Amino acid sequence: MKNYLTILLIILGFGLSIRVKAQKNDGFTLNGQLKGLPDGAKVYLTTQEEDTVARTFSKGDRFTFTGRLALDGRFHFIRVDTLVSNLSTKAIFLENRPITVSGTIGNRKVIVRGSPGHEKYKELMDQASVYKKAAMENRVEKGFAFQMQKAGLEGDSITIIALKKRQDDRLKKMYALNDDMEHKKQALISNNPASLYTPYVILNMINGYEEQRLAYKQLTHSAQASYYGVELKNTLDNGGESGAIRENGKIPNFNIISPEGKQIQILDIASKSKFTLIDCWASWCSPCRAEIPRLKELYTLYNPKGLNIVGISLDKKTSDWKKALHEDATIWDHGIENKEGLTVNKLFDLKAIPAYILIDNKGKLIAFDCARSSVPTFGGSLRGEALHKKIAELLSEAKSN
Repeated sequence: MKNYLTILLIILGFGLSIRVKAQKNDGFTLNGQLKGLPDGAKVYLTTQEEDTVARTFSKGDRFTFTGRLALDGRFHFIRVDTLVSNLSTKAIFLENRPITVSGTIGNRKVIVRGSPGHEKYKELMDQASVYKKAAMENRVEKGFAFQMQKAGLEGDSITIIALKKRQDDRLKKMYALNDDMEHKKQALISNNPASLYTPYVILNMINGYEEQRLAYKQLTHSAQASYYGVELKNTLDNGGESGAIRENGKIPNFNIISPEGKQIQILDIASKSKFTLIDCWASWCSPCRAEIPRLKELYTLYNPKGLNIVGISLDKKTSDWKKALHEDATIWDHGIENKEGLTVNKLFDLKAIPAYILIDNKGKLIAFDCARSSVPTFGGSLRGEALHKKIAELLSEAKSN
C-alpha cells in the first residue's frame, strides 16, 4: 500500500511539474544577438506605436526579453540606446513562444527564428519585393507627359499612338502583377487559417467589408483570439472603419489645401459641376501617375459637358506634390490632405492608391473604387473604358432630366 501511494504521488507530482512547466512557457522568450552591441547597453522592445513594453541590458552583444502577450501574435521592434544607434530593427512578429533574433547594429534587417507568423510575413514580403521591383520597371515612362504634350502641339499623331501603346503595355503588366499579388495574399489566407499573421493580412491587405468578414470566418479560434484577430473583429463589428460611407449616401465635408495654401471644402468644389471625380494619388505612386493620360482624355472630352476632376494628394511633403503637379501638367483642381482635420484617407480607409470617388453636385456618393480598403467598393469600376462609359451615361441621364 505504501509503495502504491509512493507511485501515485510520483505520478501526481510529475503531472504537477508538467503543468507548472506549461505555465512557465505560456509566454515568450526572445533571445537576441546584435553584432557591435556594447556590453551593458540599454535594449528596448517596442510596439508599432513606439510604446516600450520591456527593457533590459545587454551582456556582451546578447540580450533576452521574457514576458507574455495578453493577445498573442503582434509586431514589435527592438531598439537600443540612442548613443549606440538611432535605428530600430525591422518588424518582428512576436508570439508567445521561444524566438531568436540576430543582426548587426546599424542594419535594420534581422534574422528571426522560432515565429511561424514571422515566417509567413517574410514569405509575403519577399513576394512583395519581387512585385515592387517589377512595378518599378513598368512605371510611367520618364518624361511621358512632356513627350505627349510636345507631340500634341506638333500634331505628331504617329508619336502619340506609339507613346500610348508603350504606356498601355506597361499598364497591362502592372495590372497583371497586381492580380498576381492579390492571388498570393488570398492563397496565404486560405492555406493558413491558424496562423496568427493571417488576421493581419485580412485587416490590412484585403479590400471590402464582406471579403474581410468571409475571410475572418475561415480563421481558427486561436487566430480569431490573437491580437490582430481581435482588431479585425472590432473593425467588422463597427461595419468597417468608415461605416458611414455607402452608395447614394452623402460624402462628409472635408477640407483640402490648394497649391496656393488655401483651404477648400470638397462640397464647394462639387457644387460647381454636375459630377466630380476625386482622384486620390501621390507623387511616389507609379500606377497613379500612369493613369493621368487617360484622365486627361476624360477631362478634355467631358469637362465641357459637366465633369470635373479634383486630385487629392496623400504626399507627406508638399514640395514633392507640387513638383509632380508641374511635371504632369494637369489643369483640373488639386489639393493635398489637411492632416489636422478630417481627410479622405480617414473617411475611406485607403490602403492602396490610386483610389477614385465619384460624387454629384450635392455630394451624393455614386461610386468608390479602391483596391484595398475596409470600406466596401460600390458603383462599379472607375478605371479605363468603364469610367468613360459611366461618365457618358451619367451626363446623358442628367441632360435628359
